[in-house]
Order: sequence, then C-alpha cells, then structure tokens
Amino acid sequence: MDHFVCLHIVDANPLSRNSLIQIASQLHWRHQLYESAEAFLARYRPQELECLLISLDQPGMSGLQLIQEVRRRYWSVTIVATHPWPSTAVVVDAMQAGACDFLEQPFDSASLNEKVTRATTGDEQTKRRLRERTTRLTTLSAREREVLDLLLAAATTVCIANRLQISPKTVEKHRTNVMTKLNVGSVPELMKLWLQCTPGALPELPAATRQYVVPMSHLGQMFSSPATIGTT
Repeated sequence: MDHFVCLHIVDANPLSRNSLIQIASQLHWRHQLYESAEAFLARYRPQELECLLISLDQPGMSGLQLIQEVRRRYWSVTIVATHPWPSTAVVVDAMQAGACDFLEQPFDSASLNEKVTRATTGDEQTKRRLRERTTRLTTLSAREREVLDLLLAAATTVCIANRLQISPKTVEKHRTNVMTKLNVGSVPELMKLWLQCTPGALPELPAATRQYVVPMSHLGQMFSSPATIGTT
C-alpha cells in the first residue's frame, strides 16, 4: 500500500484508537483520529488517497448513520466498517449503507492492510471513471447544460421550451446532443451519471416553471419507461 494513504479513524473507544494508531504507524500511513461521528463530520476534509475506518459501535450518531451521511456527501470515498462483535445482520447493514468492506475487531496490521489496499485500489478506479464522466460534462454547450439541468429536474419538453423560450423541436435537438455527448441512452442513466459526478444535489426549478414539471410521485413510472420522459 502506498505510504501516502491517509487513514481516518472514527472510534469512540480510546483503547481501540491507540491500537489503530500503532498499526497505522507500522504501515507508514498518515492518520487522523475522531472520537465520534459528529467530530468527524465537523473536521473531515477529503484527500486524494484515503480510507475511512468507521466503528459501528458509537454513542450518539451511530457508525451506520455516519456511513450513510458520508455516502450522501462524498459519493466515492472509501469506507471500511468495523465492529467488535458483528452479527451477519450488522455486516449486511453496513455494506448496504455504503461500506466497501468489513473488519471484525480486534484485527492486526496484515488484516487492515489487506482490506484497505483492496478498498482503495477499487476507489482509485472509481475516481478515474468519475473524472472521465466529469470531463464529458464539460463538453456541453451553455444551452445544452441548461437543458440537462431541467431534464434532471424531471421537466417535460413543454416546460423546458417555456423556460428557455425555445421551440419543443429545438429542445429535442439539444436533448439528443446531451445524450450523445454524455454517452447515455435514457434520463435514468443521465441522472445516475450526474449523481456520481456531483453527489447530493439536483437542480431546483424556478417557481414559475414548476407547474410544468412532472410530479416526483410519477418518476418511478417514468424511469421504467425512459422513452416517455420529456416527449410531451
């Protein structure tokens, strides 16, 4: 493992934190310590090569809640969850919340090295894919970006045409260009790409155009039939 990796340790148990400091030092890793989930959220700053080691056994905000919040704010960060006596349900919950891997406490340097190496290797591949996708977004013209924002807000062709004061036919032309440049075949694929590049935020529509927007309750039906999106 690259010695430039930074291990962010979130653990309420001081004995466990001290043990992890020793392991991180043996592996020549940089490390940051957080005594609670709340402390982590207040002080954390993303870094280039890192891994979050989150104990699920936390007072206050639980480790599971922290993983979910981290995933909401920082989509691609690497997370390894830990617990001193994990049941199958605990492991499953952690993985579903967004952990990349799981370690039962206590563990040695070899076990931690293996898990973090595997997780961060996959993380680097994910970040490379995200950079490629973000680059695709930069190829859009200003008008195409406006159309993209409105598509992501579930706006119909009529809504987009009214908002941008262009014809529905022109909207469809820009929509096709957006799909082609971003190499996606449907609005659900488009939304997935956008969320992966810019997690946690979809554009808000001005109040004047919300009357034209398809209600969010209809999105499930729309996503199951992508061809119907934006064609009315």
